Amino acid sequence: MPGQLAQELDELGFVRMSSARMRASLGLGPLSEWSRLRASWELLPTEEGIAANGGSARRRGAVFLIGQNFIWRRTPRSQSQDGERLRFPSEIGTGVAPMAADVTSGALINALLQLARTTFSVADAASLWHVAMHQLRVETGPDRTSTSLRAVHCQTHERILMLAVKRSGIAGGMAQLAVPGGARIAALSLGRPLEALILDPRRVRLGITPIHPRKGALAGHWDILLMTFRKTTEWNS
Repeated sequence: MPGQLAQELDELGFVRMSSARMRASLGLGPLSEWSRLRASWELLPTEEGIAANGGSARRRGAVFLIGQNFIWRRTPRSQSQDGERLRFPSEIGTGVAPMAADVTSGALINALLQLARTTFSVADAASLWHVAMHQLRVETGPDRTSTSLRAVHCQTHERILMLAVKRSGIAGGMAQLAVPGGARIAALSLGRPLEALILDPRRVRLGITPIHPRKGALAGHWDILLMTFRKTTEWNS
């Protein structure tokens, strides 16, 4: 499976995974933790600066170093070390509320990270990857017609994995893919839990259309797990 994903990613610059394909990739054991992982989105604190259009979003984050046969959760850098005010999807610093330890140490998160690592490291099994994991909830309600995430392409990263967790009472939120010159190549909906998008942001830009309350709904939200990856040779990167 990782070899096939790697080939598709190499050919197109992105791969859309159905929920069935993701379930098959993760396995029944890790998926037994899905309900507990999804429930952790109810505990996210509001964070300023990651939603546009005056909307609101909630986030927790975690940083990992992953390699062959290990996953290491790292201590985030301080905001002053980051050199600028944190904005999504910047590196996760100490100003970002941390993901709960029982969430990040579980078999499901480990399986997701291992799937990503083996897919991205087909040509170099010994490579190290720095991972910033964003647990996000984008909210919309009667006081605003739409909410959008700030741009999620970042050429300092080499891979992005976006996993749908839950959509409640919303419309919109389409993933729009374009080449760096601006020509759109695909528009994808990640509407079902465990649907995923994997892409190489150096080749494909990712934009998300605004969300707004679905007809008849006063408010809604979109829960996402987003991971950015960059290859590193430094243990303290």
